[in-house]
Amino acid sequence: MKIFIDADGCPVINIIEKICKEKEIPAVAVKDYNHELHSDYIEVITLEQGNDFADLYIANLLNIGDLVITNDMGLASLVLGKGAN
Repeated sequence: MKIFIDADGCPVINIIEKICKEKEIPAVAVKDYNHELHSDYIEVITLEQGNDFADLYIANLLNIGDLVITNDMGLASLVLGKGAN
């Protein structure tokens, strides 16, 4: 299992990072270049700004059983359709 974070506007990244580090769960945060994010544990991927770039990037990386943290209903529907949570 891997955790993917839709990091554009996610207010709980620090909490996610702490839990992932404690439980040794790999995590990836995907954001556009307009958002600042640095992490010692979470892999941070920075994309070009554009409609749904981060959402589609995350959806393309998912495997069954992965977990996605997002506030975006469109991404959530893609996640469920791919067998992730």
